[in-house]
Amino acid sequence: MSKRNSVPAVKDQQSSSTDPVNPSSSTGMPDVSTQTQSLFAVWGGMFQQAWQGTWRFDRSKITSQQAIRGLVGFILPLALGVATGHVVEGVSIAGGASLLAAVGLNLSNRVRLRTMVLCSIGIALSAFVGTVTSNNTLLAILATGVWGFGAGMLIAVSTPMSVVGIQSMITLIVLSHFALDPLHAALQASLMFAGALFELILELFFTPWRRTDLERTALATVYAGLAELVTVKDISSNEKNLQKLDQLRDALTQAQSMLFEGRDRSLRGRVFLALYGDAERLRLFILTLHNLRYNLNEEKEPLQHCGRALDQIFQALSEEFTAIARYLESNQPKGKKRLSNIDAAEAESYQKLMSALKDLKQVQSSNAAEDKDLIAGILASCYKIINQLRVSRNLARHWQSPRKQDLAKVPSYPRPHWLRFYGVRGTLKVNFTFRSAIFRHAIRLAVTLMFATALYRNPAFPIGRGYWIVLSAFLVLKPDLKTTFTRGIARTLGTLFGAVITTLLISLLRPSLEVLVVLEIIFAYLAFSALFFNYAIFSMFTTVEVVILLAFVTPQPLITVADRAIDTLLGGVLALVIFAIWPTWERSQVYPNLARRLDTIRRYFVAVMEAFVYPGTYNSNYIAQLHRELRLTHSNADASVQRALQEPERYRVNVDLARGLVGAMDNLSMSILTLEAYLVDNDFPTITARYELALFTREVNQALLLLGETLHEKHPLIKPANVQGALRALEQAEKSITAGHYIATIAQHMIVEEARQIVNTLDVMLQLLPGPPSAQDTSADTNVPEAVPNAVHS
Repeated sequence: MSKRNSVPAVKDQQSSSTDPVNPSSSTGMPDVSTQTQSLFAVWGGMFQQAWQGTWRFDRSKITSQQAIRGLVGFILPLALGVATGHVVEGVSIAGGASLLAAVGLNLSNRVRLRTMVLCSIGIALSAFVGTVTSNNTLLAILATGVWGFGAGMLIAVSTPMSVVGIQSMITLIVLSHFALDPLHAALQASLMFAGALFELILELFFTPWRRTDLERTALATVYAGLAELVTVKDISSNEKNLQKLDQLRDALTQAQSMLFEGRDRSLRGRVFLALYGDAERLRLFILTLHNLRYNLNEEKEPLQHCGRALDQIFQALSEEFTAIARYLESNQPKGKKRLSNIDAAEAESYQKLMSALKDLKQVQSSNAAEDKDLIAGILASCYKIINQLRVSRNLARHWQSPRKQDLAKVPSYPRPHWLRFYGVRGTLKVNFTFRSAIFRHAIRLAVTLMFATALYRNPAFPIGRGYWIVLSAFLVLKPDLKTTFTRGIARTLGTLFGAVITTLLISLLRPSLEVLVVLEIIFAYLAFSALFFNYAIFSMFTTVEVVILLAFVTPQPLITVADRAIDTLLGGVLALVIFAIWPTWERSQVYPNLARRLDTIRRYFVAVMEAFVYPGTYNSNYIAQLHRELRLTHSNADASVQRALQEPERYRVNVDLARGLVGAMDNLSMSILTLEAYLVDNDFPTITARYELALFTREVNQALLLLGETLHEKHPLIKPANVQGALRALEQAEKSITAGHYIATIAQHMIVEEARQIVNTLDVMLQLLPGPPSAQDTSADTNVPEAVPNAVHS
């Protein structure tokens, strides 16, 4: 069997001054002069990284087409208000539409609609509270703190819900500058709600023309990834091949989020869910075929011909997957030229595939051929892929008008609990503790915004339009250090450049109201388009757009420009200072995220191994859920480690430990995925050494539990697990089968090979984590436990 890349080498832990899991425990006193000197290097290094991040541009995230729809909902009320002489009302309605236009430009249509509905309610409520509390400084400070805490906590729920919190907070901050009595506050809130509602109606109107664009694009990326994966001879041979597997996993994660958050129950939604499930199964089949190919001894003549036939099969399969991706990318109705071209290319690749299969069957039937059982397994895997491909191809070919016969066997996928848009209460309850970084960030954000509000409302500090200080502090201050620094620099520079542009425009043009409308159209469109392209560019265009919008109701736009520039600078500096005084380092989240990933791997391992030990226990829905959990926990853990490694060196986690654990967990996942792939692809073969396999499953389960507890609680590993003894029992069982003149099946041999890989990976993890010497080597105890493993589940 193929071997995964080894985990990065572990440095001598005795050379480190801190414990690899608990950084607070030290083996020696640090040099005070070094600490003092490093303070400047710490923040200087972060400033350099943030400066570099400020000038990164992503052209793929330009939302120029989506910006047109948002622009229409924003400009029409404004132009109508100017034309009829109701400028203030037009600005209020346009303001509500503007806040909603930027919502979820990169979300799927259904999620975007739900998010916009919640944002509309949040905008109206925030507008009322902001204007009503504006006359009372104490109430204004309190309202800002409550809204800030809520916006910070919604980050833990989901990206759409965090957008709801952001837009509501922005509305409260801006409207707190305009003091109104309750009646007029309700009128103002109604106008902004009307603008948001108008934008929502436009979204509903445009829905049929962009109903499934993002979902189809995500699925097309998945099948393009399968086309890349199938052409790799040995998936684990080098880093580049492993990256292809990672890219496919990320594509599946994105498609999963799009489809399950969207909750599309239409025929077309069922087609996309079916294609997602097909991609999951095809990935397993491909991994099985790769592992069977690895067992071929191509030095022998008949098997050389078999290897060449397999190369042709892989190439033809790659072309088939590419055709499916092109079907999904095509938005043409039947009979169009592009669709015909795809059909022709797909038919040609199918002929190549069948020709290569014919050659493979001839090798199997040859009297001179050896390893007929292996070739038979390869053929069986190929036919399963072809049968699955036929279903996927028909679904992709007719995605615009699904046929009932194609949907007859489409499974229903239970919606994962972590993707429930409405599961807000449970998520907030879990994070409502000081152990949660999100909770700590929410408190810090609330305190910062309350302090900024008290500062600009203090009569001793006559700051013009000081609410921009609060707004800048809110938009800059983020849960992690790098984003906070990058946002602070980007927003400050963007605002300053925007102030210069606005000053030049107003000084040179001296625009009338009609010209202001034209300028507003231009810069609002540029701002909506650049929202995800680059934050500094977005801030520059937004500054121009906001100042021009306020020029409709403010007689001194140049003073407004100066106030915004000064206040933005103050708010950005305040956010950076607050983070420096009250930091939330990512290292507090790294080990819990790694522990959650390890626990998911453990449950996945147990579920797959029990299907080997106890035939008939394989639960496809439960396994599919674990697949999604694996990708989610992998993304969270990997992102957490990457963020932690970007923090100042003195606040980082142990680099060797974090990277080593990530690599080891990837190896474990790959081994278990290989076992499941063979299990599914070979119709759940019966294993003779069931007792030894159950014993091995129990001991590995115990080892993973101990490792997870060590990561969760940050304490040394207390006792080792007897994994090595269980592995030797499994190896002995395989030898006894051969000695007894039984045919040593490929399944039995494959299980032992992957079991060795799992044990080697566990050895590395035990060496990485701190503990007594006996815990560092799983080979220390070689005795086989005598207790019969009645149950493997924990």
